[in-house]
Amino acid sequence: ARSGVSVLAFEPLAANFHVLSRNIQLNNCSDRVTAYCVALAGVTELGMLNIASPKMGSALTQFGKLGEMSPYCEKGTNGSSHGMIGFTVDDFIVQFHPAFPNYIKLDVDGLELSILQGAKKTLQDSRLRSLVVELSLTHDAERDQASSYLEECGFQLQSVGEGQSTSEGVGANHLFVRKTDR
Repeated sequence: ARSGVSVLAFEPLAANFHVLSRNIQLNNCSDRVTAYCVALAGVTELGMLNIASPKMGSALTQFGKLGEMSPYCEKGTNGSSHGMIGFTVDDFIVQFHPAFPNYIKLDVDGLELSILQGAKKTLQDSRLRSLVVELSLTHDAERDQASSYLEECGFQLQSVGEGQSTSEGVGANHLFVRKTDR
């Protein structure tokens, strides 16, 4: 654990938030890691969290309108939902004044581009040095649009991690680094 490092973690699914909070406690990280049970989104709004699986630790939850499921869910998945508040990254920073992020990790199973678009001011700020974003390897247009957007905000793609598959597509972590960083 590095001293002087602080982490803000966002997990809107209550079951996963419980697991995250417990892991923070068990790993004695409460002084450095703060978790929030809210969604990051493309627009600050009240919405619905559409849940593909009720199991703790599950993925493929989608914030949006009632019934909007992650594009990575198997077709015909009929999960549950509950109300949730979503913030753009920019609005969250303006509203609550947390320490400005130097690094961002974003893995939201299909909403990455809209969340990035709601973080435009943050992405353009030189204090943000790099970000890791899970992007589709299956849907070229989505990945290319997100990559182009990040390039416009001053980042370049440095590496792509190993693919992770569902029946509906493959995603991988993409590391983007500020162009001025060497």
